[in-house]
Amino acid sequence: MSDYKLVPGGVIYAPTNSFIAENSNDDWNLYLSWLAAGNTPDPDVTLTNAYKYKEALVLLAAQYAEDVNKLQSNWLSAAVLGGTTETTKKASVTSAVTARKTQYLSDTLEQFGKQTYIHTIITGGQAKDDTANGLLSLIDMVKESGTKTQIVVWQNDFWGKPLFDGKPLEDMPWIKKNHDIIKGIITIIDRNSDAFSTDIKIMTENHMTFNEVKQSEEFGLLARSRIHRVFNDIYAQLDSIFDSENTEVHG
Repeated sequence: MSDYKLVPGGVIYAPTNSFIAENSNDDWNLYLSWLAAGNTPDPDVTLTNAYKYKEALVLLAAQYAEDVNKLQSNWLSAAVLGGTTETTKKASVTSAVTARKTQYLSDTLEQFGKQTYIHTIITGGQAKDDTANGLLSLIDMVKESGTKTQIVVWQNDFWGKPLFDGKPLEDMPWIKKNHDIIKGIITIIDRNSDAFSTDIKIMTENHMTFNEVKQSEEFGLLARSRIHRVFNDIYAQLDSIFDSENTEVHG
């Protein structure tokens, strides 16, 4: 064990367990003299892991860029069956690159003991089928990645509750059979109120957080109360999903 240990912003002097800030006083000069004599301080594990994580992300970015170049150099290699138009090929390339990037990120984060969650939206109305197909693609991507990545589904009922063959989302077989991948379902209910819609619209158009709304003079007491009800409902669902120890899908 060395007399000194590296930490962010300075070193720890082991005999007294005291912190010496970088370029701070005579103790720092003594440390520099100790270094000049050929001694080596103990590394900081946290700092070392941070550098390793940074290096891993750099390698990830380089590999991702290489894959993008390969895909872009040959549109046909990424074309989907049943369509070879330029638009179809480019759409396939975009999908393939996104999937590859997500897989690299999941692999890297998992190596450092981080759990990855992907959030996606299912909505009613005209976009229902497109958003559902997007979820199915995400499920396939997670399966192919071989990681422990999980998906949180946000069901937005503003354009109507999304039903599939008359059944709600949570009753669909492709939800039930993938309970190990689907962490849970958050439902954003349609409150059928112009006041609620207006409040949320003002908030999102001004890129405001919930805490900023609470402090803003632009929102009166009733408006803040309505937004609080929306967020409280969402937070309760999130708590139910992430605090639960069972593997069932929560709607």
